[in-house]
Amino acid sequence: MLRAKWWKLLSFVLLLYTCTYGFLVEVPKLDDRMQESIRNFFFHVPMWFGMMILFFVSLWYAIKYLRNGNIINDIYASAYASIGLLFGVLGIITGAVWANYQWGSPWVGDPKQNGAAIALLIYFAYFVLRGSLIDQEKKARLSAVYNVFAFFLCYSQHYGFCQDYLNHCIQVDKVVRAIQALMEKTCQLACVQFFIQQ
Repeated sequence: MLRAKWWKLLSFVLLLYTCTYGFLVEVPKLDDRMQESIRNFFFHVPMWFGMMILFFVSLWYAIKYLRNGNIINDIYASAYASIGLLFGVLGIITGAVWANYQWGSPWVGDPKQNGAAIALLIYFAYFVLRGSLIDQEKKARLSAVYNVFAFFLCYSQHYGFCQDYLNHCIQVDKVVRAIQALMEKTCQLACVQFFIQQ
């Protein structure tokens, strides 16, 4: 039995090591503001990366469901999205703790904070949608379509984190506006097609 579950034990050991290391490692003294609050980045940043990876895997299974109609893909998409949402909520909480020490308030209305909150609300709406439908096939199909659009809307929210670095290389605003316009038209066409098929 241990042979089949070795990866769970390894995951637990690695998580324990990471948490211990995050609290015990000597951090550099960069300036007077950061001090020990820099330790939060051992937890906060990996949670956001984990969230985006889990949302991507959820997107992958949603597309697989739309392609073959296998209900197990919908179950996987929902499960990955729920764990991704948990990571996102934990990321918001750890970010608020850090912001309270650095900026004097847990929520200062920073565009990155607001974008992260909007991204989480989009996925909360995904679960509200899933809970509001009774027919299993209709729930799976509609939530898979929503999952595809939710991922790209969330990605455009998190795209702002990298925007500062890319601004000097390309004209990001034009690209983002073009992608948002394309997504808007695609969403409208998908909704029209969905209701025509009904």
